[in-house]
Parts: sequence; structure tokens; C-alpha cells
Amino acid sequence: MAMPRNIRLLWRIWGAVLTVVTVAVMAITAWAQISEYRYSDFDRVYPGFYGADLVSAETRETSVIVYRITSPVLIVDAEGPVRVSVSRGAGDRLTMRRELAWGRDGREFHQEWESGKVLRVSLSCAAPYAGAREPCSADYRLTVPPGVKVLVADGPATRECPVTGAATVCRPAGGPARAVPPAAPSGP
Repeated sequence: MAMPRNIRLLWRIWGAVLTVVTVAVMAITAWAQISEYRYSDFDRVYPGFYGADLVSAETRETSVIVYRITSPVLIVDAEGPVRVSVSRGAGDRLTMRRELAWGRDGREFHQEWESGKVLRVSLSCAAPYAGAREPCSADYRLTVPPGVKVLVADGPATRECPVTGAATVCRPAGGPARAVPPAAPSGP
């Protein structure tokens, strides 16, 4: 027996009403949860908005990477506030310790290896605000295998960096290379 037409219409109307009520209850519940999350108990206890201006920030990143190299020469092409020091290591390993530091406005950093012998590094940071002293530096400490010659390129100037047991500062290219005592290990 077929359902009368008016009963079928009544079922459709009640189904539509039930669907609308279900969707509305779910939307109101989600809105209430989001509103509760946004306005937590702290805002109820301490109402109002207060300023918190960032005055300065300093970020430091340290990486230690070990490569096995076979090239008889290592060329370091650096641009920006990049310090490079080199010391003699053992075996066929190149150990690269990189320390980056930058301020609150971020940095533009790029590093790439080319043909297993050229390390290209560039670093630049946004100019700090008046009176602010924001850090911007990259410190590369390379330990190279015996017999590997190190060349440092800085713009148009390229020169050989003397590699000894003590760390030799090879960059900036305009200044003389000088031997410095190795840094004491830091951290636990």
C-alpha cells in the first residue's frame, strides 16, 4: 500500500526541520568551544588588552656536520659577516662546525656545496632599529684532512689559508690570517 501524499510531505518537512536543528546545534557548539578557547579564564580574571612590544631577540643555531672528502683542495667562497677558521684534522674527514646568530628581524642565509670542493656561504641580516644592537654572524670552524689545501674567496680576493694544528682565522680576506688557540668545548 502506498503512503498517502500528505503523509509523505509531512515526513519530508520533519526531516528538513530535524536536519536544520542538528546542523544549528553543531555550529553553536563549535562556536562556543572556539569562543571559550579564545577568551580563556585569564581574560575573565584580568580583562583588557596590554602592550608587549618586542625590544630585542637573539637566535643562535649550531650545526656540526662531517663529510668524507677526496678533493685535494677546499675552496670557501663567503659573503657577508662570515668568519672562517681552519685547523688540521685526521683521516679523510672534513668536520664543519657552523654557528649562526641573528636578531629579531631574521636573516637571509644560503649554503651550498659545489663539485665536492667549493663551499659557498652567504649571510645577510636586516638593519637593526636605531639604538638596537642585533647580532648577525656566521662562524665556520673547519677541520680538514692532512694534505688538503684551503683557499678562501671573498669577492675578487682569493688566497690560500695556512692550515696548522691550531685554528687559523682565514676570513675576512682583506685581513691577515692569524693563528688563534682552539676554543674550549662548551656545554655538557
